[in-house]
Amino acid sequence: MSELYLVRHGQSTWNERGLVQGQRTTPELTDLGRAQAAATAALLAGVGVHRVLSSDLTRAWQTAEIVARVTGLRPFASTLLRERGLGVLEGLTTQEAADRVGETDAGDPFWRPEGGESLDDVRARVAAVLASPLVTDLDGPVAVISHGDVLRVAIADLLGEDLAEMPWREVPSGAVFRVTHEPGEAIVRVETLLPPGLDGSLSGPARS
Repeated sequence: MSELYLVRHGQSTWNERGLVQGQRTTPELTDLGRAQAAATAALLAGVGVHRVLSSDLTRAWQTAEIVARVTGLRPFASTLLRERGLGVLEGLTTQEAADRVGETDAGDPFWRPEGGESLDDVRARVAAVLASPLVTDLDGPVAVISHGDVLRVAIADLLGEDLAEMPWREVPSGAVFRVTHEPGEAIVRVETLLPPGLDGSLSGPARS
């Protein structure tokens, strides 16, 4: 891996309404979401990204289509990049969902909401994508377009953090993180590129 760009989709209609999306296919991008995707597309074109992978959920795929129009790259869709399945919590407001989930459950990487996935389930499937030839067989930058919980877990895993102890990271709509790991180095670096004003430059031991 030379450079990996982790991208959250632009704002969706359910983001705007404060609803838990999970793996629902209904939410589409808002006008703001499309503008955020256009900013992402310009950034990725500027760094010369070689390949784009995306969740197949509508809000992510619409983001990928905007990136494709600017970069000229055909995105690859993967169900493994879908947001964490949240089962019975999907469709609730974020406050309603929070009221149903205790603090102990929320911090347990192996806890699953009814009909949903644990954070460790998400870690396993996303790690499989990042270790696949679609990501590893290129010398140039690769972009992965996905979702908030997926990116939090992916960053924690890349930095070698224990999911049970990983800090909360802000991953707003349209966020872009650059991950670098030079061959032979023991450190992975994660830098926040978008949105402007979202601070963050992290490093951690590379996974063996």
